[in-house]
Amino acid sequence: MGAVASSESELVKAYWVAFYAGDKVGAKAIRNEIIAARMYAIDLQYTEYEAALTHERQNAGFATLTAAEGLNTVGTLVGGAATKGILSGVAGFVTAEKGHYESEILLAKTVEIIDKQMRASRHDVATHILTKMEQSVIDYPLSGAFSDLEDYYRAGTLVSGVMEASTTVGTEEKRIKKQKKLKPRRRTLTPQRASK
Repeated sequence: MGAVASSESELVKAYWVAFYAGDKVGAKAIRNEIIAARMYAIDLQYTEYEAALTHERQNAGFATLTAAEGLNTVGTLVGGAATKGILSGVAGFVTAEKGHYESEILLAKTVEIIDKQMRASRHDVATHILTKMEQSVIDYPLSGAFSDLEDYYRAGTLVSGVMEASTTVGTEEKRIKKQKKLKPRRRTLTPQRASK
């Protein structure tokens, strides 16, 4: 990342030299190189972040929670436990194991949904940036590009993924409620009315 920052700093200087010299075509080429380099660096970071998120969830999930619960259960059993106490402890362990397993499934699905949302958001921002890269440096200045690159970075964060997923669900819920209100209710005839 240090090499990217160093080369970006040099490119920014070259951009301003070209810009103030009136070389708008040269400035645009340099701006686009800065954008491409920054997007590449963000992509590398996102790939590592996504892999770490998946790895952490898989390794520190169900097995760890179950083992911890198992140790707690054994702790209650040791020290003068009668048959009734042992059975109670084992039952508690089984229940806890089932609960942790269900929690893991829920967590896995939640992370999967958020991951899809992050990818979709990143794609949307990337498309926006790539479209704007066609514009001149007057219409799409370097400062505007840096602002969009910040949005691109944030789109790949867990917080942004949760917020976007929540917004998407909220929008869909409103759409369905509106659709239900617009649908005319069909009256069904009761058997008594139908026979008259």
